[in-house]
Formats: sequence, structure tokens, C-alpha cells
Amino acid sequence: MSGLSVSLVRLAGLCSKKPSLSHILFSDIEQFWRHGLRIIPEIQLVNGREGSPTRLPLYIHEFLRDTLSLSDQATVDLWDILGGHLWDAAGPFRAGIYQELCAMAPLSQEESALFEKMGLRPERNDEAITHTMFYPPYLTCQRCNKSLKRHERYKVVYHSLKHGSLTGLSSSLRCSSKQQGLLIPHVLSSQRQADCKICYHHNYYVVDGVRIYYKPGVPTAIQFEDHAYIGQDVCELFTALMLYAWVSASNCAHIYNHSFASIGRSFGLKLRNEQVWTAFYMNALLRDGMEHGIFLTLSDTGSNDDRLKEAMEMRNLQMIREGQPQRMHSCDVCEKFIPGTGYKGLRPLRAVVVDGVLVPFPCCKVHNCSIPLASQRDHFCPTHKSQGALCVVANCIKPSDQGFQTCSTKGHRDLETLRKQRNKAFFQLKERLSYATAGQVADSMNAGLRGEDSITFDDLDGTRYSEHKSDSGNVKVNARFTRRRTHNEQLVVCCCGIIAGRATMYGAEAISAVKDFLKSIYGYNSQNLPDCIFFDNNCLLQEHLQASNDSFFRQCILAVDVFHFENKHDKDHKFCQENCNPASWPELYNESSKEWIFNSSAAEQTNAWIGGYLSITRDMLAHRFNFFLDEMIKRRNEVIVGRLLEQGKAPIKIPFKPLALAE
Repeated sequence: MSGLSVSLVRLAGLCSKKPSLSHILFSDIEQFWRHGLRIIPEIQLVNGREGSPTRLPLYIHEFLRDTLSLSDQATVDLWDILGGHLWDAAGPFRAGIYQELCAMAPLSQEESALFEKMGLRPERNDEAITHTMFYPPYLTCQRCNKSLKRHERYKVVYHSLKHGSLTGLSSSLRCSSKQQGLLIPHVLSSQRQADCKICYHHNYYVVDGVRIYYKPGVPTAIQFEDHAYIGQDVCELFTALMLYAWVSASNCAHIYNHSFASIGRSFGLKLRNEQVWTAFYMNALLRDGMEHGIFLTLSDTGSNDDRLKEAMEMRNLQMIREGQPQRMHSCDVCEKFIPGTGYKGLRPLRAVVVDGVLVPFPCCKVHNCSIPLASQRDHFCPTHKSQGALCVVANCIKPSDQGFQTCSTKGHRDLETLRKQRNKAFFQLKERLSYATAGQVADSMNAGLRGEDSITFDDLDGTRYSEHKSDSGNVKVNARFTRRRTHNEQLVVCCCGIIAGRATMYGAEAISAVKDFLKSIYGYNSQNLPDCIFFDNNCLLQEHLQASNDSFFRQCILAVDVFHFENKHDKDHKFCQENCNPASWPELYNESSKEWIFNSSAAEQTNAWIGGYLSITRDMLAHRFNFFLDEMIKRRNEVIVGRLLEQGKAPIKIPFKPLALAE
């Protein structure tokens, strides 16, 4: 028996002195030990900071009696003999004590069913006991040091990796002390030091309408909804499926429900698509707090979406401000040493590749507007919302007629009629099929049913309707009936595959926007720039820099990557040939091996990976899209760094120089 500190001989002697235990079997004692060990936190919850009780609380006594089929006297006598040893084996009440004791005293499936049958008490919910319990980590208030008395208990579902989906019970304790006390260090200093009303839950405590998680870290069981927990290992499984196989949240839910949920003793407890997303975001936010050494705080009011949105937007702003952790990455693959004036006659040569990838998400219909949409159904951001009442034909300022998206102008109304006819046509179904089969399928179980992940005609934002230009030279009329989507995601990729940074291009891949993106990635300090930047439009970038008298990149090699230079650039373009030909820089080519020293196609290969998220992200709002893509890039970078370490490629982070420290 795990943790039993009394010898079997002495135990047999003690039992023989009790008439009620004269015929008890060793298996009964062993079962009492395991059941008793699991409910020690429940006894501590009732007993507070006192030691092992002489007599068990009535409902706990009845629970042990009924689950073990003992008499009342036998239950009392067994507790007299084993109670102190159980108390010592469990140790003091602390964070994670119940999970530790469950590992020491596992239950069989039959015992779990018995726990649920005997322990649930409809008449007294705060005295209910079951096979899966969640407790706060404290029995005393961390502000005023008074015992926590106000106990509430409610039913929850726990989605685990080992045992599947289970029903359980979660407890909260509230401090009702009216004495003033010192604030705990990470509670906002603006609080009034009046009545202490902190409510302690399993993962967090609530004060003044704010949830504050106990410590920077990720708990083994995350309360991702008010009445639902999920294992941190399940969250990591979902993240890995998304990272390595572009599995959508819907398909993650299908995989879990098919392979793991049925392991549990309670059936019908299925994970849903939105729950997978909530668990993913919670795990990532908690992990981010651990990495930065900060306490995660969320609002205790409103919906899950609202409270997570605020935290995700803060992380998105932090990512813009600080960049990816690997933005100053260097290793033996993406940094070479060439003859120079440095140490031992060498100098470093570090290279990155810049490229765009098509992973669009819905945005405001106003060109280049970066203000996020308020909902997935909106066509305009809150600032430009009034334009939604206008005709959708470009440059038309007339209001649209009721029931239509166009005004009464014949040519404009004809465009809308054409669109509706095309939507019903058979060839449109074929076009829709080709679009739907591109990339990954968001929900493999959708089977053509309408749903949040299904492809609709309105999703084909690339289709813009226009009147054909007549022989007399009439101007072509364009209209956009559906939501607009972003143009592309611009990436800075190290030649080893590490993604150093990302930015969204809303209206077009303008050269000036790419220039500003590169400056922001490296903190507007040219000392942080790599030595070589491959970009398929470097010829236009250099022309723009010269025209605007911008010398920020003066120390950089701005070359076109080998593939695009040989296949996409005009050989008669004099400026491009003279200023962007990679052969113009001998340091980029190894004469002895007859090979280019850098993999300038790294971005193209990375695009193939990031493009796999097209069907997953295409309907996301901006805050979710940015959070998800940044998290996937961060996780992928961690994997690549690990592989580089295994291969002896010496990955490091070059110290980042803030602009204020620039000479």
C-alpha cells in the first residue's frame, strides 16, 4: 500500500483487538487506505488547519462506509487505526495535493463508478464526493490570513488524456473576513482595503471582478470554462496536431472524441470545436505568462470570448513590440564566416529571406484599412460601418435599395443579378469544389453540411463582378459583394527555416510597406539588421530607397534570391541586373564547392508550411488570427532550434540593440 507506514504484523495485531474488525480481509484494509488517502483533502477542507480528526465528518464517514460495505463501527475503528498514518502520508494541504494522492491511490473503473454512486448527494451539494475533485490550493486567505469558510461546490467535466472525459466536482472557497489586512503582492494596489472578499478557485482567485492565476505556469488541469477542465497534456496534443499536421479545431475535437473521450466512465461528454480553441488559447496564454514571469489576469465577468479577447490582444501587442523570441536568431546554417577584418581574419555574414504568403482573413472593405472587424459577419470596421449602407459598386456613393446590395442604377443592379445567376449555375459548384479541396479540410466530418467551417459562395472573395467593356469604350464597372480579405502575410525567414517576423499586408504588397515591415522587425535600428536580405522585389525596393533618399539598409546586401532572379526577372532590366544579381557578391558563392552558401529558397519552403493553415484561419477575426499564427510560428521555431541543437549547428540569439542604444 503506497505510503503505508505501519507494518502488516502490527496492523493485524491492532485489527484483532477490535471486534468489528476480527474478520476483515487485508484487501478491505488496502481499499480503505486508498479511498481514505483520496479524501484526505476533503477532510482538510472541513477541518481547516487542524490535525487529523478523532472522528470523521458524518458525510465522509458514510461515504467510506458505503463504498467499502463496512459497518459503522468497523469504519470508526479503521479510521482510529489508520487515520493518523493517512494524515501523515498525505501531508499538509497544498496546491496539487489531490492530484498527487490520486497518483498514489488509483481507482479501478468499478471503484470510480462506486465513488460516483455513493458520493453524489443531491440534497447537500457541498458534501458531494466523486472520483475526480478539484480544490483551491489554500485553506487560509492569502490577504488576511483568516480561514476560508464559505465553501461552494459545482459539477464539472474533466477532459483528460489518460482517462478520457469524466464528470467531476470543483470547489471554491471565499473569504468573509471583515478585518483589514495586507494585500498579496500581485493584487492591484488600487484595491480598497476593506472587507476581504477574495474567492479562491482551483487555478485562480477572484478579487474585484478580476481572475488572477496563482503563479506563472501551466497547471496540469486547466479550467478553460466555468464548468469544464482540460488536461494540459491534451492542450499540448491539440497544439502538436495543429503544428505538425495542420489539424483544425473541429478535427482535433473529432480525434479526441473518437480516440480518448470513450475511455472515461461517463459517456456523451464530447469536446466541441469552440472548446478546443478556448483550451488552446488558455494553454498558450498561461505558457506565455510562465515564460515572461507574469501572472495571467482575466476578467471574471462576460463571456469566455470577451475575457480571452482582451488577453489575446495584449499578447498580440506584446508580439508587435518585442517580436518573435527568435527574431535575432543565428546558427551555422544562416550565418557563415567569411574572410574579413574580424577575429582571426573572419567576419560573420548573416542572411534572411523576405517573402509573402497567401493566408488571408476577413478585413474592412476600405482599401488598406487595418482596423479589425467587430464580428465575422461585418464587411466594414466600426469606423467605416456607415459605408455598409452604400451601393457595393466601386466609387458609387448612392445608398443601396432595400433587399439589395446595389443602388437602382441599371448597370449596378445588373451586376447583382449576374452574381445571383452565377451562384445557381452548375459551373460555380465545380469552382467551389476546387476551392474547397485546396489546402486542408477544416472539418473532415462536415460531409457537405452547412456549418461554421463550410465553404460558401460568399467566401470566394477573389471574384469581383464587372460589366464587360463595350466596343464604344464604356468604362468597366467593378463591385465587391462579399467580405474583403487581407492581401498576404509577409515573412522574414532565416535560411535555416526560423521565422524571424511576420506582418499583415492589408491592401497590397507595397514596397514601402515591406520596407517599414523590415524596419519594425529589427527595432528601427540598422545595427540589428542581417548582412544580407534576399527579396524577390529587391530591385523595386532599392529603387524606392534611392528615390526616397533612405539609407537605413546601406550596409545590407539586397539581392534577389537565385530562383526568382533566374526565372522571374527580366534579363534586360539593367537596374536589376546591376544591383540585385546575387552573383555580384562573391561572398554569397562558394567557389570550391560551386554552391551558394545560403538557402535563399527558405521562405518558399516555409510558405508551404504556413499555407496549410488557410482553411483554419480564413474566417478568424484579427485578434484570433494574429494570436494563432504567432503561436504556431513560435512553436515551430522552438522545434527547429531543438533540431539545430541536436545537429550541432550552434543556434544562438544575437543581442538585440534597442534604438535608444544606437550610436
